[in-house]
Amino acid sequence: MTRRVVELGRAARAESGVKIRQPLQRALISAQGWSSLPVEMKEQISDELNVLDLADIADADGDLVDVSIKANFKSLGAKYGKAVQDVAKIIASEDAVSLVKLLRASGVATVGTFEIGLEDLVITEVPKSGWMVASHDGESLALDLALSPELIAAGQIREIIRAIQERRKSDGFEISDRIEVKWNASDSLVETWLAGAQHISAEVLALSMTRDPDISYIEDELEFGFELKKYAD
Repeated sequence: MTRRVVELGRAARAESGVKIRQPLQRALISAQGWSSLPVEMKEQISDELNVLDLADIADADGDLVDVSIKANFKSLGAKYGKAVQDVAKIIASEDAVSLVKLLRASGVATVGTFEIGLEDLVITEVPKSGWMVASHDGESLALDLALSPELIAAGQIREIIRAIQERRKSDGFEISDRIEVKWNASDSLVETWLAGAQHISAEVLALSMTRDPDISYIEDELEFGFELKKYAD
């Protein structure tokens, strides 16, 4: 399940256009067995998706997505033969959110006198504003796309770290080399950089980090630049 949920999360991020380096506050998951998944596996999912909080989607489906359902005639036809049209009519009259929630919780449901499973439905989920939902084979993940100033700053710091790490590699530094960093950034980014300087330094092994207003920007999107030098004892 861990791998499937991660794949759903990555699909939701890709569809939304939000980079994996941008932390998000929460994701809501709907999958059989989610509630009993070990804490360490949930933490792994949280880390891989760069999402701070994970929770069960079961009680929130209708608030996050517009859900519609119709009969899967191939599956139902194999089960009920000529009665498939009767089953389809009953399914069409059911409350979509309630039926999908029941099936995701228990795996089976009775409509009229017919027992059905998730495979007997074609489920369409259209995310409401502020959420991105990915679904596959009865499992769903919804990403909360709202970005607080704190989340935006955390994402910017990750971008800074990525850029410096890539420069370390391209400049031929050894993994263990300590460095000195001179940097410059746009006014909107300076406060974030200063607030995150200790974390940035720890990640890139910088023993000094000094702002130099003469350094040109090399990252256009965030408007920052830097120079690296191997630290000399």
